[in-house]
Amino acid sequence: MIRNRGFTLIELVITVAIAIIIAGGFIYLTPKIIQRQRLKNDAWQIANDILEVRERARAQLEVLKIEFYVKNTSQPELNNVYAWEKKEGAIQEAVNNGHDRAYIVTHPDEFPDIVVRHFHKDIGFPWCFGYNAPKSVDLGSGCSPSSSPTNWYAVLSFNEWGNPCSGGTIRIMSKSLRGTNGKPRIVELIVTPVTGRVRMEGPKD
Repeated sequence: MIRNRGFTLIELVITVAIAIIIAGGFIYLTPKIIQRQRLKNDAWQIANDILEVRERARAQLEVLKIEFYVKNTSQPELNNVYAWEKKEGAIQEAVNNGHDRAYIVTHPDEFPDIVVRHFHKDIGFPWCFGYNAPKSVDLGSGCSPSSSPTNWYAVLSFNEWGNPCSGGTIRIMSKSLRGTNGKPRIVELIVTPVTGRVRMEGPKD
């Protein structure tokens, strides 16, 4: 007669121990996996926005721009945010109408021709988190801003043929995601001169 064999105490203990180890690893890794994916999503959003501005400039035969507000000590609203135009001169037009950039980024619904982007929590430009190197937005001299706001920001513009003012690199990081060297993980978005193509590299140490 064949009898059903149940778990022995040792087998039960081993099974429970393995389950606890797996559960502990899952609990430990899940926040990192989520934050890594959020970092990549924010990077892809920048890349898609750059490409949309390029294509809009070409289709509309207009000069359009993206303004990256990296860090501003006097206006906290202009920390770690960027905005881009759907039509030529939209940002300057809003400023001329008495709305500074801090107002624009905090009241985006009032400006249908301006798109404002914020990052996920603990994600953004390295300089905003206290890291001066490498540069958060490293563009050529042809893209240098010529007016306010004060402190550090950068402008990437595309002419009516869809050519960028310069090539360069835009970097974002996760404050809570560390690499093997203990430093924050960084994603680089590399804009190619002339063509304006965008390549994403990272997250990397």
